[in-house]
Amino acid sequence: MPSRAGFEVGQWVRVGIPSTTLVLTAFAVYGLPLLGFVVGALPAYWWIDSSPWRDFFSLVGGLALAVTAVWCGGCAARFGRQPHIEPLSCRPEASKSII
Repeated sequence: MPSRAGFEVGQWVRVGIPSTTLVLTAFAVYGLPLLGFVVGALPAYWWIDSSPWRDFFSLVGGLALAVTAVWCGGCAARFGRQPHIEPLSCRPEASKSII
């Protein structure tokens, strides 16, 4: 994992993602496609009155916007893949961890 800070081999570090970044990335990956499907399916369902093709066009509209939202969510999720790396101040011999 590339880092901008100069770390030594064997140095203990903590790697993490801020919680706000995690929540926003999760919404981009999971929430946007769901929202896209609903926004695409409902108007098609409401505008087509009692046609045998009503469900089909609702499904196509929902899937079209969901696929677009998946692509947008994937683009937005790239920003969440940049973890923060910070050095730890403890030595391996001072730790009581079994890892």
